[in-house]
Amino acid sequence: NPIQAGATWQGKDGRYRIAAVNEAVQVPAGSFSGCLRVELQREDGLAPLILWYAPRVGLVKWQQTCPKAEDHCQLVSYKK
Repeated sequence: NPIQAGATWQGKDGRYRIAAVNEAVQVPAGSFSGCLRVELQREDGLAPLILWYAPRVGLVKWQQTCPKAEDHCQLVSYKK
């Protein structure tokens, strides 16, 4: 499938959707442009998971927001 906003696919954990392309993301490891934001609607009933992928780096951030809490993980450092 083309990498474009709105594209979806079914994975083992649930339904994935490309929510945005070409986003800028700031994490402790630095600033990344051209990122892909993917949202996972989970089949297990947990809150949706949002993932950001940077070109030539991979996953740089994920976030899950529940009604009473937020959980996230961010890339702290990497070497080219």
